[in-house]
Amino acid sequence: MQVTSLKKTAEDLTTSNRPMEETHDIYSGIEKLSNAWDGICALSNEKSENLNHALERAKELDEVVNTLLEWLRKTEMKLQFSGPLPENTELLQKAIKEHNELMNELAARENEKEFAVELTQKFLEKSHPSSVSVLKQMEKVIQTRWNEVAGWGECRSESLKVKS
Repeated sequence: MQVTSLKKTAEDLTTSNRPMEETHDIYSGIEKLSNAWDGICALSNEKSENLNHALERAKELDEVVNTLLEWLRKTEMKLQFSGPLPENTELLQKAIKEHNELMNELAARENEKEFAVELTQKFLEKSHPSSVSVLKQMEKVIQTRWNEVAGWGECRSESLKVKS
């Protein structure tokens, strides 16, 4: 490390036959250098800790968003491919029950959606300008997919109500 080498050179100079004033100046300069270097190291460590914390939060956001979007994809498939409304009363009641369970799960997962949007908003507050568009797009995708699935669910609910 160059700072260590410089300190060693200064030590060598101060132990040689130098006038006291020169030795004092060398010690003073080395002390200033050491203090500045310690400050830089402390700032570097703080920056590293902040970056590691941000990385952990980014991983959390990625996991939350991917889990939610995967669930929305599966729910969308269930709604899209639920088929025509059954004619048989027993099958219709079963379809209503299954759909109500799906809608209850949708309502229960709304907190996850809100958490994902909130986490995205927190990232937007602290993010670099180059990542703003990606985060806004992520938030838009979450909201749009949620609204689509909720809309399809409501549409299916209405159809089931009319049929029963």
